[in-house]
Amino acid sequence: MSPPHRAVDGRRTAFALLAVAALAWGVNWSLMKRILSELPPWTYPALATMAGGSALMLFARLAGQPLAVSRGDRAPLAAIAFANFTVWPALASWGVSMLPAGRAAILNFTMPVFSIVLGYLVLGERLTRARALALGLGMTGIAILLAGDARAIAAAPFGVLLMLAAALTWAVSIVLMKRYPVNLPPIVFTA
Repeated sequence: MSPPHRAVDGRRTAFALLAVAALAWGVNWSLMKRILSELPPWTYPALATMAGGSALMLFARLAGQPLAVSRGDRAPLAAIAFANFTVWPALASWGVSMLPAGRAAILNFTMPVFSIVLGYLVLGERLTRARALALGLGMTGIAILLAGDARAIAAAPFGVLLMLAAALTWAVSIVLMKRYPVNLPPIVFTA
């Protein structure tokens, strides 16, 4: 068993990492909107995905992790990568180019709705009371946040559809990850 101070340090580290991730995600949408004023919507996700994937592969290699993917994991990994690192960023970039960045991000986070529905239909997951309550609270929050800018959203219905399609694609990638687990270290899997 770990000494108590290690458990506290682990929780602090976890919260610090969560804060960094939340900040990065929040800043990302505004930054994406700015970049998309200079680059076409398809160029930005291609460059970002290639740069991020290359950096992660280099980091994994420097950490001594093997980059090889077993034959049985290749097809599931390709399907997950296509949904999560090809289709999702392309749709999200195109959608955010048509909407205010904050509203596009909020629409993107309708993903849990799609994830729960797909989890039920594809994986046979149950809709528990806790999931239903969490989903209801989350969607209520999203509705409240979107209500203040209904005119801007109504002015770009295709942007809204693109962001909802991006959220659906993100949910598909999550269901694929659950259905076909890939046996790779997390950093190599992400790369």
